[in-house]
Amino acid sequence: MGESYAGAGSKADDASIEFDNPAGMVRIKKQELAVSTVAVNAHSTFKATSATNRWGDDVLNTATKTTSHPLTTNYLPAIHYVLPLNQQWYFGFGVTVPFGLETNYAKDSAARYFGTDSKIETVNINPSLAYAFNDHFSFGLGLSAQYIHADLDQMVDAASLAPSKPSTATNMDAEIDNEAHDWGFGWNAGILYQFTPNTRVGLTYRSKIHHNAKGKSKVTIPDSYDEMDKEVLENTYGLKDGDVSTKLDLPETIVLSGYHDINQAWAMMASATYTRWRRFKDLTMEFTSGLSDATIHENFHDTMKYAIGTDYRPNSRTILRAGLAYDQSPTCNKYRTIPLPDASRQWASLGLKYMFTKTFAIDLGYAYVHINRGSVDQTSSGNTITGNYRHSYANLFGAQLNWVLG
Repeated sequence: MGESYAGAGSKADDASIEFDNPAGMVRIKKQELAVSTVAVNAHSTFKATSATNRWGDDVLNTATKTTSHPLTTNYLPAIHYVLPLNQQWYFGFGVTVPFGLETNYAKDSAARYFGTDSKIETVNINPSLAYAFNDHFSFGLGLSAQYIHADLDQMVDAASLAPSKPSTATNMDAEIDNEAHDWGFGWNAGILYQFTPNTRVGLTYRSKIHHNAKGKSKVTIPDSYDEMDKEVLENTYGLKDGDVSTKLDLPETIVLSGYHDINQAWAMMASATYTRWRRFKDLTMEFTSGLSDATIHENFHDTMKYAIGTDYRPNSRTILRAGLAYDQSPTCNKYRTIPLPDASRQWASLGLKYMFTKTFAIDLGYAYVHINRGSVDQTSSGNTITGNYRHSYANLFGAQLNWVLG
């Protein structure tokens, strides 16, 4: 992270290479374990400029919050292990969190009809093998078993559906909590070519992973509704507990990276990452309760991330790192949504590696990520909202412990 992940698929200096490029495991000559975590402290200010319910009533007249801070702090743990089997074959195993998001809007915010708590977590289990053809060329192949857990919650303007309660007051809203999970499977492969002792290039591919997530939808209707209204809401509009399902493809990625030792003190690295986000067009939730299916039109497009970095070795125990990156967003102002308010980002990072002994080292990293401004103009189930995201950024703090086991 101290290099903004530049050269991640070609550097191959610790066990984390098993995820970035399995072919790079051939450079790990002894059994090695790496354990890490990254804390992502993100901030954004959302200001709603207009919001209406399905009948065109102004929600901002009754919502108590027109300003929200939807981003939070999350932790991304990982473990990586590499075992040389002989001079040609190498085994790797890793558990990582490759995709994730979390946004939180208050239940009385102007955004409540589009999302309150939205959370997607993935855990990827990845065994892999690498083979060294010679001193220059190696190939790696891995399998991915990925677990996904999604929570997509929102409020519903139930009063507009019950004629006896014509109100946009937040205490008349019903709450829908949707939870689903699934296992999906994919594969990854990489090559590493060592041009000279000081220069190498890596190419890594990770396949898409299809998820057919299923779970439960729980509806809470306020006690302020009488039994007749509740019956209408449950039986006519499907506002009752049931099952929910959604299908989504998490995209494939291709990473080209290079690493070069300038001299004994300095090294430089760079990466270009292509992500095929256009697979993620719509997110549709299907309900068995009778509630109308809900579709979020994301219309993502493919993205590139470019990163450059440098290392400085003042002595045999210490490495100082720095990096810059530009990371394109898969969304744009026309299609930005409340649950996924993404925007392009610029990275600046610093890092430090210190080797306490020949068998134990620690890596520390920090990155400041500036997130561009963005706007939203979303319509769903007759509800509308417009607004702006400003003052968006993230502070990333990372630490990794590295052990050479033998």
